[in-house]
Amino acid sequence: LVLLDAQFHTALWQIPGNSRLLQMLEDLNDQIRYFMHVTRPWEETDYPSQHRELIATLQLGDIAKAKREMREHILSTAARAIAKLDDSQIEGQVSIRTVFAMNPAC
Repeated sequence: LVLLDAQFHTALWQIPGNSRLLQMLEDLNDQIRYFMHVTRPWEETDYPSQHRELIATLQLGDIAKAKREMREHILSTAARAIAKLDDSQIEGQVSIRTVFAMNPAC
């Protein structure tokens, strides 16, 4: 699912045709995927349904609604990631903050 999620977001990044933004995001793709893998418990998320709703909205051409849906998706994802970062431990694993401290390349 992480790979499909990354492909979905890459396709979205290509829509505006901003080559500078696309290159920047592609350069960060490995770090983004790692962070997604560590902070997203897939069994607890509704990302696929959010993605389907966004695709349907884009197909209808409702840009204002698509912007609202994207903003909500980004904010809810960020809130979940921040909550994971704030956890001292995740299911008996080393905390995310510790992982990043040990591996500055992430």
